[in-house]
Amino acid sequence: MLRLIQPQESLWDQLLPPQARALSDELRTVDTWLADERFFGPYRQRFRTRGGRPTVPIETYLRLMYLKHR
Repeated sequence: MLRLIQPQESLWDQLLPPQARALSDELRTVDTWLADERFFGPYRQRFRTRGGRPTVPIETYLRLMYLKHR
């Protein structure tokens, strides 16, 4: 089952202090780009299954792949 976004914050997100949540200018720009729905289109077309184990949210996957590349 394809998940595009994470429906809720994790426990770790809630425990982080506000200073740790602040993004640098570069990451804020990338965050804005990745929030665009155009990035989810290819995933919707490729993975149309409704059954099975839920995937890692595509939003999370794209962000992690950017950090890995960076």
